Amino acid sequence: MKIARRRLLRNGAFMAAAIGTGRTATAGQEIDPASPPWLHEQGAPVLSPPYGDPSPYEKSVIRRTRVVSAIPSVGSSLTPLQDLHGIITPGGLHYERHHAGVPAIDPALHRLIVHGLVERPLIFTVDDLLRFP
Repeated sequence: MKIARRRLLRNGAFMAAAIGTGRTATAGQEIDPASPPWLHEQGAPVLSPPYGDPSPYEKSVIRRTRVVSAIPSVGSSLTPLQDLHGIITPGGLHYERHHAGVPAIDPALHRLIVHGLVERPLIFTVDDLLRFP
């Protein structure tokens, strides 16, 4: 469907006039009390809240366990897909499956050993692994 040039210019002029007559608050004027407060103040500083803490409006979006196990270190946590918005799952809501709990690994002491059916057995530290691209 073609739009006539004159019609396009006329509608554009009406839009520009409508936008130009919008009210804005200047010094000494009151801000419309019906507008939300977050439109009139700065947001929180960077890293507040720290990574992993959800928005206060998303406190109900939490992982839940599938079944309570007789052994506390065995189980899985489910991602609440029905409560997520968009296609990116936040790190704190990823699905997890554990057979022996979540280990607390000291990077200074951790080693990756490659042995068995290899020509040359190797031992890597975490620093060795971080040097790889």
